[in-house]
Amino acid sequence: HKRNPALTEAIRTLRTTLMLQRKGRSWSVAIVSALAGEGKSTTSLLLAQSAAQAGKSCVVVETDLRRGSISKYLNIPPTVDLIDLLQGKADLDDALIENKATGAHVLLARTGAAAPAGIFLSASMKDLVEKLERRFDLVIFDTPPLLSVSDALPILQYVNDVVMVVRWKRTTTAVKNVMKILLLAGI
Repeated sequence: HKRNPALTEAIRTLRTTLMLQRKGRSWSVAIVSALAGEGKSTTSLLLAQSAAQAGKSCVVVETDLRRGSISKYLNIPPTVDLIDLLQGKADLDDALIENKATGAHVLLARTGAAAPAGIFLSASMKDLVEKLERRFDLVIFDTPPLLSVSDALPILQYVNDVVMVVRWKRTTTAVKNVMKILLLAGI
């Protein structure tokens, strides 16, 4: 972010750290938080932009099916979305949107889907993750908050890395609770 050099450098450091850890051509990361409003979507988009600026192909997958915000931030209503893909109603190329502002692609999701955790446990979700990893250098999953709903837990099984976004001086107890959840889930 041009107006905040410290934030820009933090995102670059995150990008570089993730790139150094990858074992193959592509890597996937879930951006998580304990509570809503801690900056997951902003971090996801800034990380995507930083990756694109470094010459990497990138996609941000909106997986908060209850209160997604990527489509709101970008002011792009989902027409063909993640749910359509997972239900076999659309092809990946129909759902991917190239975002000029970030230089990355986005895969949006409409809100209101029934049983999001079940949707993410499906074989079609696993297949989609594999397709995205073959196509992009970086796949970023913008997840719902972990203490609010369990929807993000299945996604965490598919990714190489998990990045927790924490609001400074506000979520100490919540972070401890999220760490317990992640340990119980084997993450």
